[in-house]
Parts: sequence; C-alpha cells; structure tokens
Amino acid sequence: MLFRSGFPVTIYTHKTKFYNHPLNQYKGRWTNNPSQTQAILKGETGIPIVDAAVRQLHTTGYMHNRLRMVTCMLASRILNLDWRIFERWFATKLIDYYPVVNRHSWEWSVTYRFTLNPWVQQEKFDKDTEFIKHWIPELKDVPPAHIHRWYEFHKNYKSTIPYATHAPIQGRKIAK
Repeated sequence: MLFRSGFPVTIYTHKTKFYNHPLNQYKGRWTNNPSQTQAILKGETGIPIVDAAVRQLHTTGYMHNRLRMVTCMLASRILNLDWRIFERWFATKLIDYYPVVNRHSWEWSVTYRFTLNPWVQQEKFDKDTEFIKHWIPELKDVPPAHIHRWYEFHKNYKSTIPYATHAPIQGRKIAK
C-alpha cells in the first residue's frame, strides 16, 4: 500500500521531475527495433513467461507486478528498447492502471541496478509451468524442462506447435 500511496506524494512535491525526468531526456540509450517491440506487445517473444504474461494482460487487463518488472527489464534493460513505448501501452491495457504508479514503476525498473533474467524468473516462480501452460495452451504437452530451456528446445516443436515458430529473441545468457 505504501508503494501505491507514496508515489502521489512524491509527484505532488516534485511535479516537474515527474514529467521532466532525466530518462525522458536521454535519447542515446534506446534502440529502435520495431520487430522486437511488436514481439513484446503481441506476446510473441519466444520467452514463455513473458508471452504468457502478455497474453494474460491482453485477456484480463491484469499482469502481476513481478511479470511487469520482467517484461519491462526485457524491453528496456536487455533489448534496450524505449521504455516509454511500453509504459504508454501498459496504460491502455491495465485495469488497475494508476498513472503515477505505472510511470514510477517503469522508471524504477529501468534504473534498478539488477536485471531480472526472464529465464531465471520463469524457472524460479513457475517451476511446474502451470501459469505458462494456462496462458499458452499450445505448450500443454511440453515438459517443463523443455519450456525452461525453450531457447534450446523450441526447434524440436516447430512442426507440431505453432508457438514454436517464435524463436526466443533473447537466450538464457543476459549480457548485463
């Protein structure tokens, strides 16, 4: 609750910083890769936990906070895509959208000193792949071990599972 309630106070006392944050001014870091951007927005990254989370968001208007951070870090910290595109997109999708919290959460995730590796997060928090299989039912017969190493195994399923046509846009090793 403090997380949600603390941001409005911060914004009220530092209004100009909210809209003129240094991240808004820094143009050099972000890359423009429309195919990677669209892959994330459509849930076609080939990274099962991210794609399941995006499918959940499209269907329900909700995404768990950890999955929001994982998606954000994939987009902005790993792929170096402009986080503001996704911040605005989340604003149109979330049923629990709260401008100050959404904006601050994105800024926090972009500047956080650790990067959440989506593969590690997937294995740690969806060990049995129940969440993934719920939102990506095409993977229902794939063993969890193969889903957790989808970057290696997706090729084995290309002829039988349409989802397997999306090669992971990032392997397990994250260069950060």
